[in-house]
Amino acid sequence: MKVVSHMKMSSLYMQNVFIILLTGICVSSTSHDHWGYSSEEQAKWKDNYKSCGGDSQSPIAIDSSKTVPMNMSALELIYYDSPLPGPLQLHNNGHTGIYK
Repeated sequence: MKVVSHMKMSSLYMQNVFIILLTGICVSSTSHDHWGYSSEEQAKWKDNYKSCGGDSQSPIAIDSSKTVPMNMSALELIYYDSPLPGPLQLHNNGHTGIYK
């Protein structure tokens, strides 16, 4: 009888730990606010990101309709031990540039 009781308690304990961890993961993944470039959204940057509380802080809005495509030389990466597997492409995701 004692063994069954101990097994039930252990199982219940593990279920509670799992629920607490899962809740923490869900809350942390949804707690970050989306940011944007409208006047209202820019005014909130400093609330979510303390380093954006100055007068001319990142992120900055880049109007892609005013940008000019350019042919540039290869990006040189210094202090990397092995070469990259292929060419990199810079992708604008609306918030930042991402190399792929």
